Amino acid sequence: MSQPLFTREEILAGLPARQARTILFLIETRAGHLAVRSRQAMERFLSEGAVEERELAFIEAFALGRDPPRRPTIQDLERYAPQWVSLVPEIPRLRAALARLFGQKYTLIYRAVPNIRTALGLDEKPVQQAYSTLYREALESIFALRARPLDRLRWIWAALAERLESAPPFWTAFALTLTETVGAGILALPIALASIGPLAGIALLVLLGGVNVLTVACMAEAVTRSGTIRYGRTFVGRMVNDYLGHTGSVVFSVGISALCFVALLAFYSGFSTTMQDATGVPGATWAFLLFLIVLFFLQRKTLNATVASALIVGGINLGLLLLFSVLAFSHLRLENVLFVNVPFLAGRPFDPSILKLIFGVVLCAYFGHLSLTNCAGVVLKRDPSGRSLIRGTTFAMGVAVVIYCIWILAINGAVAPQRLAGESGTALAVLAEKVGPVVHILGSVYVVLAVAMVSVHLSLALFNVVRERLPTRPRPVVILPRQRGRLYFRRRRRSREGPRLGLTYLGLAERPDGALHPQFRLDIQIDGNIHHVETHVADHWDETALLDRLPELRAHGVHLAVDVLDATREAVRLRVTTPLTVAYEGAWDTVGRDLTDTLALPESLRQLFNWIMRQGEVTAAAITVHLDQDREVVRPLLDELIEEGFVQEIDQEGERLFRPLLSRTRQGRLPEDIWEALETNEEDSESKQQDADFRVSPPSAVSRMGERSRFFLSAAPVIMAFLLAEWLLITGKESFPGPFSLIGVVVVSLLAGIFPVL
Repeated sequence: MSQPLFTREEILAGLPARQARTILFLIETRAGHLAVRSRQAMERFLSEGAVEERELAFIEAFALGRDPPRRPTIQDLERYAPQWVSLVPEIPRLRAALARLFGQKYTLIYRAVPNIRTALGLDEKPVQQAYSTLYREALESIFALRARPLDRLRWIWAALAERLESAPPFWTAFALTLTETVGAGILALPIALASIGPLAGIALLVLLGGVNVLTVACMAEAVTRSGTIRYGRTFVGRMVNDYLGHTGSVVFSVGISALCFVALLAFYSGFSTTMQDATGVPGATWAFLLFLIVLFFLQRKTLNATVASALIVGGINLGLLLLFSVLAFSHLRLENVLFVNVPFLAGRPFDPSILKLIFGVVLCAYFGHLSLTNCAGVVLKRDPSGRSLIRGTTFAMGVAVVIYCIWILAINGAVAPQRLAGESGTALAVLAEKVGPVVHILGSVYVVLAVAMVSVHLSLALFNVVRERLPTRPRPVVILPRQRGRLYFRRRRRSREGPRLGLTYLGLAERPDGALHPQFRLDIQIDGNIHHVETHVADHWDETALLDRLPELRAHGVHLAVDVLDATREAVRLRVTTPLTVAYEGAWDTVGRDLTDTLALPESLRQLFNWIMRQGEVTAAAITVHLDQDREVVRPLLDELIEEGFVQEIDQEGERLFRPLLSRTRQGRLPEDIWEALETNEEDSESKQQDADFRVSPPSAVSRMGERSRFFLSAAPVIMAFLLAEWLLITGKESFPGPFSLIGVVVVSLLAGIFPVL
């Protein structure tokens, strides 16, 4: 339903009410954009292409005057009030009108919105008096007396998030690095180190932990010195390209892809076996359920991971690990603690497979280096020197060494090494045999928060890597003159099969509600039959509007969408989204006139046009004052300029304005004999009839795909990882620590060791 030009309230309140709508739209767009950025702050392996796609959605919505892709909540508006306060004018009447809109659209609690009150000046007497004058009631009427229970929870969460995210930069760097490092990999450590014993395992953890303290310090310093991270966005791939060049960036991308794919196999196995032990439901069923959750977030393209949510989830996980350790210490046995089976000691043989498992799992457990780019995006804004980032991350890695040592001493000291060494699932399964079913309950919570959430992060990373490398659909923006040009759509250039469509702009037409909408004519040729359809397009139109009238289009799979960006009586500006080949028939210079054409105008019209050119946009009243003529004399002059294409009449907020209309510089045309010389077949001969100023080259096979096909193609590696994990579960060949041994030695040693030092 279209919005009326004026509401009764706006007529009574005057122009400020309509201007306030525009200001509120800008405020909501700004706050929504900032809220989306904050919800991707802790997404692991965040890709530049994925962020650009989200940013583009906001830009397109803003350009089209539509609601932002994510509508901000009142909590978002309150939190980001300092960022949008510059959009609010100092005029009390406008602030009062804006306050009225806020009160109508959101539930305002006086004490909960101090930033909004300050930004709008709601506690200032001029604004309160202006509100009372406009609406005949006190400004306090916009506030609700009490919040609903759900709103109270939202305000509590908002307050907690603000407190966590405003912590000192050192503690922010420490907490984020620690919670991102100590994760699901810790469940494989007791199994990997069982074959050499807890004391030898602790010695190895301390040794490799010291190496990782050094490499994380190198990584933190590299991030601090990176202008890409400091002044741009937090993309680790771009930083690698800056430091190590294109080759390093390619190696990094391949390493990340391999890491995500193999780690998904481990996490599917760990999640499924743990949940199977806790519930008795087959592990394959749990793997399928996790896959459905992954698909849900792939469609959303984000996990909405904020700094606050990452800290809270990480804190819960650390608390659960501490509780598991306490339960395990209650069953500690000295013979398990003193068990030692180190190769080459006392004539013991060397087993390469065991060492690969040990080193691979330990290196994976310490792998939290790439989270530093996300952490830096938060910390460097408050401590540009980078000292807090470097000190906080190295201290966090040191604390992770202590946590791992306590964990190994507790679990390997409570469970016999022979039982741990043969486990294919997580360490929680064998711990539950010792402690009891309470481990199953708490372990289910842990694998959901640690294993399942990391699986979603890794799946999003794989999805975005593939999606960025797929060719995109052509989305040209064209200006189509009224009845003097046509957009022509067909399949591949050399194909004669399939429908052909022509789109012609007919001008603005008045709808029954009194609004003016662009009107188009579609000429569709299907199986030798030609159909003519006229339709109105307010903002968006796609091929589904034709399926009821022309059901045969379904069989041909035609995909065409048109967005109206701007429309006047003489021309319309369109964005076209289609896998079809697009060409233009007509002359571009029919929109407006060339500046040299004014020489042919009569002296009176030329002088009037030159004056309008200098003014930019003028009203009819201003023209009558300038010419010192009556309206009856001025109107025919304007009509003649409009008819000749020199002036455009537009409607802006109910006021008629006149704007000069000139075409762009005409481009040179190739002589007809050149076209004949370039012809190679009949299809090229047909193309010479089309204007050379605009043509979209035929899209590739991938770009011709629909959005659903592109989605499944991008998700192909994630689907393959799930199918392989499902097969391993069904055949009983699953292993949680096994994949870590492979990626730890081959990939993690590169990404967390060599790359940071380089």
